[in-house]
Amino acid sequence: MSTLSLEPPAIADDATLQAMEDAALGILERTGMAVHDRALREKLADLPGLKLDGERVLVRAEAAQVWLSAYRRARPPEVERPFLDNHSSR
Repeated sequence: MSTLSLEPPAIADDATLQAMEDAALGILERTGMAVHDRALREKLADLPGLKLDGERVLVRAEAAQVWLSAYRRARPPEVERPFLDNHSSR
């Protein structure tokens, strides 16, 4: 008789996950996000770790890591997010 595993499948090893996180942080830092609403861009420009580049908002990697850590600590425990919870940030 076979057993049912409730463990989520591993999508990548830790080194690959770290490389993916580093690439995403690099994209946020170099390319940022397009924010077409001028008032919103101006509000975002006042936040630490964010910088305007035309209609784009660039996000420093350190700021994104702080926000991700805060999310991991604050979200309700019943919300299961194996990728975010099991992958340790730097």
